[in-house]
Order: sequence, then C-alpha cells, then structure tokens
Amino acid sequence: MDTYTIENTSVKLGLSKDTLRYYDRLGIVSPQRGENKYRYYSEADIVNLMFVRIMQYADFSLREIKVALGGQNCTDTEDCDAEALAMLKDKQEKARQEIRRLRKILKLFDFAIGTVEGVGIRDDKAFAKLISTIFSSIEKLENKEG
Repeated sequence: MDTYTIENTSVKLGLSKDTLRYYDRLGIVSPQRGENKYRYYSEADIVNLMFVRIMQYADFSLREIKVALGGQNCTDTEDCDAEALAMLKDKQEKARQEIRRLRKILKLFDFAIGTVEGVGIRDDKAFAKLISTIFSSIEKLENKEG
C-alpha cells in the first residue's frame, strides 16, 4: 500500500501542510503516524481529501464535511448514515432554492438589458420607469414562483 508524506500530499493536492494538519486536528482526515510521529497519508486519505475539496467547492462547512465523512465519533453506522443523508438532502434543497433565485436574477438581467437596448436610459424619468418595471417584475416572479 502506497503512503504519502505530508509534503507529497501537499504537492499532490495543492493543499498547504498547515491545512492538512488542521484537518487532522479536527478529525476530518487523520492519517496514520509513523514511529517518527510523521503523518503518512494512504490512498483512502487522498480520496477523502479530494472529497473535502469537492465539498468545500459546494459550500459545505468543515463540520458538515466531517458529518458526511462519518467523522462525528458515531458509534452506530446507521445513525451516522442517517445524519449524513439528512444533511446532504438539506444542502441539496438549499442549492435548488439558490438556483431558482439565480434564475430569477437572470430573467431580470435579460429584461433590464432588453429594456436598455430597446429604449436606453437618457434621463431620470426613463431610469425611474425602468427601476419601477424591474421592481414589479421581481414581485411578480416572487409571487409566481415563491
């Protein structure tokens, strides 16, 4: 079984050695220690560190990542799995809500760009009308999709 030093792991994954030590202290990814007390990362540790990076990209906190990895000192695997599944479903729903919100924003940008391209904003009255129309559109979208 191949193992990697903290230096090798840092280079391989683009994570600082301090970050790797921090994850170890938190119990997120805790590599084996040699007789010399050095950290030695296994292939499974490398995969878990990649998973951590992916989850961070998806806006998971380190606490949530620890739950997803089962690192909450759970003694019952089913309880750990149930907690992780519930957390993942909650995150999934929040992501869907954010996607819906961003779609609304894109529609508003499309509308604003179309309005400016079609009419242009040459004076305060035109600008006020544009803002009023966009504001009404937000209310309509929120009522329709909310």
